Amino acid sequence: MAGILIELSDNINLTDNTLINNEYAGIRLNGCSNIIVSGNNVLSNEYGIYCNVISNNILNNNQIINNRIGIYLYSSSYNSLAYNYVCDNIEDGINLMNSNDNYLFNNTLINNLYRGISLSTSSNNNLSQNYIKENQNMGIYVYYGASNNIIGNTILNNSIYGLQIYRSHYNNATENIMFYNDYGLRLSESNHCYVFQNNISYSDASFSEGIRLYYANQNSFLFNTITFNIYGFYLTYSSYNFIVENILTNNGLFLLNDSYSTNNIFENNTI
Repeated sequence: MAGILIELSDNINLTDNTLINNEYAGIRLNGCSNIIVSGNNVLSNEYGIYCNVISNNILNNNQIINNRIGIYLYSSSYNSLAYNYVCDNIEDGINLMNSNDNYLFNNTLINNLYRGISLSTSSNNNLSQNYIKENQNMGIYVYYGASNNIIGNTILNNSIYGLQIYRSHYNNATENIMFYNDYGLRLSESNHCYVFQNNISYSDASFSEGIRLYYANQNSFLFNTITFNIYGFYLTYSSYNFIVENILTNNGLFLLNDSYSTNNIFENNTI
């Protein structure tokens, strides 16, 4: 059961509640629109906030701590998640499944045991100005999602990857800071992505890469700063990528390119 359940309703303000140790969810929204969920403390529930088929809602300034999943959106669109503090959850901090056209900005996601933010089969979402630190699996994970914009986030000290984009095309990662993650950015089986003006540095696993491409083709990497990693770029089975005007200094090796990666353009980079 949920601590608070709102179904098929509109125009409700849900503010300043404390929800602890509920069996299913602290707050559950089903089929709702124009709901404001703000200033709530949501602690030690199965789901902190569970949203099913909702649209045009605002979830902001909530403290969501030590749940299994912090915020979960399923088949939900045009929602705004902002200024939430989401930490110490057992799995993901924020998880979007089959959810498009949502806006996630200025959230703080720290020490969640899976990922800070996870997008699965979710497209056209905007993730901006989020602070994502010390999550135990990845900072941001995109899986089977297209045309998501990941802009201006600070992604620090996450285990495995700061950002992984897997089987997802036409995504945009711009002006993010990714420092001290085990590995910086990985594109796996993902094509036509645009990676622009990111700072990806100080990746600290034993064989850390700033950017790793694996079966990733026709992607563009421009004006990124990629420094103090073991490898700047590491390409495996990846072709027709455009790697231009990046700063690749102080890496152990600026480029590792296997024999199956062909027809890549590598020009005007600072090494």
